[in-house]
Amino acid sequence: MMQEIWLIVPVLCLVMYIILDGYDLGVGILLLGERDRRRRREGVEVVAQTWDINESWLILLGVSLWAGFPAVYGAALPHVYIPVIVMLLCLIVRGFATELISHRHDTREAWVRAFSLGSLGAAIAQGFALAGLTRQITVDADGNFVGEPGIWDAASVGMTLLIVIGTVVVYMALGAAFLRRKVDSPLAVAAGRTLLIGAVVVLALIVGFLGTTDVPLTWSGAQGILVGVLLLVALVSAVIAWRTLAPDAPPHSAYRWTALLVVACLLAVVVGRYPVILAPDLTVAEAGAPDITMIVLLIGVGINIFLISFYTIFAHRVFSGPLDGGAGSNGRPSPDGGLSPDGGSDSDLGPDSDGGPAADRKAAQS
Repeated sequence: MMQEIWLIVPVLCLVMYIILDGYDLGVGILLLGERDRRRRREGVEVVAQTWDINESWLILLGVSLWAGFPAVYGAALPHVYIPVIVMLLCLIVRGFATELISHRHDTREAWVRAFSLGSLGAAIAQGFALAGLTRQITVDADGNFVGEPGIWDAASVGMTLLIVIGTVVVYMALGAAFLRRKVDSPLAVAAGRTLLIGAVVVLALIVGFLGTTDVPLTWSGAQGILVGVLLLVALVSAVIAWRTLAPDAPPHSAYRWTALLVVACLLAVVVGRYPVILAPDLTVAEAGAPDITMIVLLIGVGINIFLISFYTIFAHRVFSGPLDGGAGSNGRPSPDGGLSPDGGSDSDLGPDSDGGPAADRKAAQS
């Protein structure tokens, strides 16, 4: 029983990470197609406000699996070593670039590109990791991983590519919906509906193709009814998100409905595969730690979940409004007036096109 209760923790962490850091990564990927230098910098400023707390859910996800489901952690992690390492490297580069750009307006455009490429690399790596968890993992009698670590095998190339593409498209859809509510972004407005359609298509294909894996979704009984209800919620959310992503629609609710679409699909997969937590047949009850350990973990990790949830709500509440174009890093006024959504241009940042000498001179004069 305690194992089933604990399952809520990693599922909650996974859902929170995907919908929060998902839009962060999506904004970074979208900036690869943004030609306007000022808007690229604004996109980084949007991410800089909350990226650190968003990624805290990834750390908590790893802790909850390591402590609560050691059999899953021990067998799955060696299977996806390569994409996990690539993801961490990309997140490091992306985090460094975010802070550097946010706190210094004379940074080179190469750091903006590093931020965007790091976002794309992290999304692709996460797609490979998620795809790896849908395949059968080879373990010995003691539950130790004995297979070959790799990003795919010949029998599942199509499914792997589908999940990788789906991860990138879903993140971009979340990023476009979130970016619309923060800044004036013609790119997000133009791409929002297209990305939403792409996300719906790939999510539908993933749910369908999961039937060909070692652990297909359950469509019978109460479990099947719940899966159907969740997918219906996803469909309704997609329709409402489509309406809110219209060019002339208010931008405030598009992200919420897009996030609900993603959450409903994720929960449908978790419910449909229950009680199996790791292919081909490792169940929640078998993978969990002893009950006494679970009780202690619920107390300790529960406190951390409360604190991270409070900080997440607080940070997104504080930065809930549109990005202040007259602000510098993280909403603090900068000496040179920062990035103005209705006026600034490359020339405002100085003759070097990277904001250096001009910003320093104005700061010194003030």
